[in-house]
Amino acid sequence: MKPEDICVHRLDDLAQVAGDRRPSIEFRLHAQVLRIRRDCRASIHTHQPVASAYTLLGRALEIHHPYHQIILGQKAAFVGYAPSGTNWLASKLRKAFRPEINAYLMRNHGALCLWSHAGRDSGQSRSSGVCLRHLFSRCNQTIGQSLTASRFCPK
Repeated sequence: MKPEDICVHRLDDLAQVAGDRRPSIEFRLHAQVLRIRRDCRASIHTHQPVASAYTLLGRALEIHHPYHQIILGQKAAFVGYAPSGTNWLASKLRKAFRPEINAYLMRNHGALCLWSHAGRDSGQSRSSGVCLRHLFSRCNQTIGQSLTASRFCPK
């Protein structure tokens, strides 16, 4: 994405107030996130293949590194499948929300991360990127361990 791809909407009525492009099909989902989690300043949704593959395990992803736990929480919560851009997906995500969790893995649909200090300091922005990379790295490690333990190695 580039800056010119970003659309800005008012949270109260979802009217587009900046940007010339059509909004993402998920813009209502982002608005819901920001309405419910008033402590958050940004929501980032990525369609990472590794995160989507991890969700096929059907469970939350534990976050072990203390530094990453501060930003993401102790786990990335699992959210069941629903089609993109639907109220059904928004409802499933809403039910999964916890104030102490800032990372959500949506089945077959990537990840959603919430940042409470976005734009306030560059250190937080860099930390967010590092944590997102850590999240996907943990997904990749866990997928490999699950496949090895379950199917490909005898006990």
